[in-house]
Amino acid sequence: MMTIRRYCLFYIALVFSIALVGNHVHGQPTETAAVASSTQVTSATVATEIDPKVKIEQLQGKRKSLQEQIAAKQAAANEVGDATAAAPINRQIELIQTIDLIQGQRITAYEQWILLDEQLKQAKDELDKLRETPLEESSSFLEYNRLREQLTVEEARKDTVNNRIELAQNSLKQAQSMLDQRNTQLAQVRAKSENTEDETVRQQLAADMLAAQYQIRAASETIGLRKTDLHNEEASKNVYQANLTLLQERVKRIEQTVVFSQDDLQDQKNRLAKEEFTLSQELDKAQKAKAKVQDRLDKANQKRAAAAASTPALDEEANAKQYELEAVNIRIESINSSLKWIPVRTSLWQKRYDVFNQLVEETTMLEWKQELSANIETLNQSNRSIGFSLEEKQSRITTIRNSLSNLSAEASEAKKWIEEQITFLDQAISLYRERQSQLESVRRLHNKLLDEINAQISQQTWDEYIKTLLEQEYYLNSARVWMYALTVGLIVFIVCFFVRWMVMWRLRILAKDYKSAVTPVASETVKRIKPLFFLVLASYVASKLLVLYEGYPTYMNRLFIIALILQCAIITSYYLKQWILKYLLTKSKRDETSMSAMAIFNFIGQLSLWAITLILVVQNMGYDATGLVTGLGIGGIAIALAVQKVLGDLFASLSIVLDKPFVHGDFVIFDTYLGNIEHIGIKSTRIRSLTGEQIVCSNSDLLNTRIRNFKRMHERRIVFALGVTYQTPADKLEKIPVMIREIVDNRELVRFDRSHFKAYGDFSLNFETVYYVLSPDYPVYMDIQQDINLKLFRKFEEEGIEFAYPTQTVFVEKSNGETGANWQAPPEPTQ
Repeated sequence: MMTIRRYCLFYIALVFSIALVGNHVHGQPTETAAVASSTQVTSATVATEIDPKVKIEQLQGKRKSLQEQIAAKQAAANEVGDATAAAPINRQIELIQTIDLIQGQRITAYEQWILLDEQLKQAKDELDKLRETPLEESSSFLEYNRLREQLTVEEARKDTVNNRIELAQNSLKQAQSMLDQRNTQLAQVRAKSENTEDETVRQQLAADMLAAQYQIRAASETIGLRKTDLHNEEASKNVYQANLTLLQERVKRIEQTVVFSQDDLQDQKNRLAKEEFTLSQELDKAQKAKAKVQDRLDKANQKRAAAAASTPALDEEANAKQYELEAVNIRIESINSSLKWIPVRTSLWQKRYDVFNQLVEETTMLEWKQELSANIETLNQSNRSIGFSLEEKQSRITTIRNSLSNLSAEASEAKKWIEEQITFLDQAISLYRERQSQLESVRRLHNKLLDEINAQISQQTWDEYIKTLLEQEYYLNSARVWMYALTVGLIVFIVCFFVRWMVMWRLRILAKDYKSAVTPVASETVKRIKPLFFLVLASYVASKLLVLYEGYPTYMNRLFIIALILQCAIITSYYLKQWILKYLLTKSKRDETSMSAMAIFNFIGQLSLWAITLILVVQNMGYDATGLVTGLGIGGIAIALAVQKVLGDLFASLSIVLDKPFVHGDFVIFDTYLGNIEHIGIKSTRIRSLTGEQIVCSNSDLLNTRIRNFKRMHERRIVFALGVTYQTPADKLEKIPVMIREIVDNRELVRFDRSHFKAYGDFSLNFETVYYVLSPDYPVYMDIQQDINLKLFRKFEEEGIEFAYPTQTVFVEKSNGETGANWQAPPEPTQ
């Protein structure tokens, strides 16, 4: 309700605005205000306010006054003598003459107003008189046929009459717009005159103001003329409708008493026989003229061949004779066509006589209807063929006229022959149009017989009605063919869609019953066949059943091939993604690293696939794909050079994913850095160090270093050494490896390898022990090593074995030759 109310208010405001515009006048005199009203004033209002005879007398008086003004200003201009000083006066004379001319046109328009009123009154009087006249006992069928043809022609003029009214309304609007522009110009000139103090400029502006006032008057007179023209067009429409009603009444009255006698039929046959005789004579003349034209053409060709060098004049002369021969051939063809249809027209009149007098059965009339439909189709095809020939001839005339305008002034002989070419082409066009008119008259005769047959048949069956509708032609194909093609296309679409649904339904059942890995893939493949592809396929199949305009079959073929390429690309894209996923799953676990690799491989594969698809689509659209391929290649090289560092990291990422030197969660050491792998990206890898910070390094730099991956260490080999003092007895030295072995073997997750007295050190006797920790965890190793160290320390305490540490023993020789050892503290450790 709110929307309806809003539209109603908008409509009322629009009407009110139009009324305000119609009553608004920019300070014009009484005459100007009268003619500057709204363009929406109806002719009825004008008719009640204006007496055309009075207006003619007023305009004649105004014209007399204007003539006097013109004479006075011409005399003033002659007295001035100076052309520059007389220029404003001459300009005013021209404007006054324009006003006088417009007023003369207004007088003619008002005279036509009076004439149309008389014609309307006459038509109404004739209609009243006709209705009062009693019906005649009998009327001639030929007169009835003539009135029907006249009625058909008049009914076809309805659109033309309405268009003329619309043109008159537009002219009135343009005149009103011109008046507004003149008022604006006058206001601008008046403002300049008021703001200037220069007397010379002010005099010039005064002359401009006077000229502007004359222009405003001319625009006002034009508005009055356009209003009168609009009234006359509407009056012409009223006269047309009155004459049409009169003609319809005559046809209606004559239908009640018309008689198609044998004499009328014979008169029509005699007229056709006379027309045939005349056409035969014209054909003989045309054939004789053709022989003469052919002879002139041969002479022109011989003249051109005998010339030492070809000249434009000789070439154009030969072309002119060729066009003349074409015009004669068209004339002969037109006469032959008319002669061909003479027997058909005679037969049609005989059938009209039989149908009108009810001398034939209904079944025969139905057969005649089929024949008439076939003949009408033939006539339509001939008319279309003539239309194509007309377009070709008109295009050729345009080309010849362009060449004529480009010729130099010296080529007068060539211009003469080119003008003759245009003349003969115009003759050909006139002959084609004459032939179209003849075919149209024959077609109207067929339609009349069809109408008369339908009128005689008491009730047209549904079959006949449907058949008539199906035989109607639309865009080179009958409605029957269009429906057939539409049905076939719809069937193809439904069948394809149904088959797709059935296959998907069956594959779902198989997937539940057999748990096969192939079935889901097949189901997804069928699912990716788009219904839009079925629609294109159905349209393509349907188009094969139609007669299309030139070029359309090629477009349909290209559309189908493009749709097929896109559909294949969609399915291939799915298989490519599945293959990449399957390959990565067989090579690695489905972890974060594998998913990143799958995304990379899928992106590269999809980019390549759709680039190839784009090239194929462009190529099948009729364009040359070489430039596109070259551009892609050059662009790819340029991008690769610009981002080679990024591409290096990308391929390094792919190497890490495929070769797997480390994975997410591994503990690695490279250079001086160590930590757990936290994330492997396309460009960089992130490592969480033992001290807590995150280490970020590019993939290419990481692969170029030596990496120690402790996550893949199955067991840890431990080598540790210890030293005892030189004062340790030999028998205890022999027990030390045994002690160490017992301690190591009694520990879980440990495999003893060896323990030996390795070397004599500077201050100790050194033993080396090797064992394996059967766990890669570093805390486990440290726990085991700590336990071994504690147990060794206790065992050495029990056995009295001392660990060595850096000491020095100094031997001092006494005077009596004895030696002694003095103990000294170990030296300070050096930094």
